[in-house]
Amino acid sequence: MSCRDFPRSYIPTSRETDVLWALVQTDGTARVISQRLKISPVTVNTHINGLFRSLDLHTRVELVVWWLEVGRYQPALSGPVRRQQRR
Repeated sequence: MSCRDFPRSYIPTSRETDVLWALVQTDGTARVISQRLKISPVTVNTHINGLFRSLDLHTRVELVVWWLEVGRYQPALSGPVRRQQRR
């Protein structure tokens, strides 16, 4: 899948955003992400698998590239990017 083919309209949930942020900043294992976010590794994998299904992606590398390519990652910020609440 080329970067041009990545879904651009999907907006991750707040917790998916936290997991994506941690995925970019760490080695990408559920154990490390779970320690950082203080959630279970099973919960981390649940969020990652949900993102795989929603985005039709298959690897964590694809998730990170999607995150970077669609502009959700904001390097100037010191923490997770929060999406705007829908009204």
